[in-house]
Amino acid sequence: MGYEKLIETLRKEGAEKVAAIRQEVEAQGEDFKRETAEKSAALREEFAHRGEEEHAAIQRESLAEALRETRQQRLAAEHELAGRLLELARQALPDLRAEHPGELFATLVKELPQGQWEVVKINPADRKAAKRFFADAKIKTDKAIAGGFEATTDDKRFRVVNTLEKRLERAWPELLPRILADIRREKAP
Repeated sequence: MGYEKLIETLRKEGAEKVAAIRQEVEAQGEDFKRETAEKSAALREEFAHRGEEEHAAIQRESLAEALRETRQQRLAAEHELAGRLLELARQALPDLRAEHPGELFATLVKELPQGQWEVVKINPADRKAAKRFFADAKIKTDKAIAGGFEATTDDKRFRVVNTLEKRLERAWPELLPRILADIRREKAP
């Protein structure tokens, strides 16, 4: 279906963004290391009279601080990347629906339990398919729905949200680690 295209698009765009973020983080890390080295040299001169042991302790502390800072920057960059990847995935959802419009809608409808569905909210492009599957329901359109539907029973006791957005939201905790692992593998030397 469009899953492979979505993953490939996410990988490609993610890899580009990872490379840019990685370069930025590495540059910041190098700047931080250089500053740490400069501070270390200044400390060496200032504390030369205090002895080698004290100097070594200060150097270890500075290096540990540089490592902590680098880790924090990397975590912040990965968090930002995760947000960007999620947004890219959301932006790709309309393309996924457009690749197999009727087939995708029919597949999602098959997952719906039997019932008297009174109101069905859909993407305007799915109106024809919705009328075929929900002939007795009131069809409402919502451009915010990339694909799929929200269906409510006549007594409003049951509401099923089977939109591409909701499916992405549910799958994202599983998808993100795999996408990031793929990006890291592609960038590994």
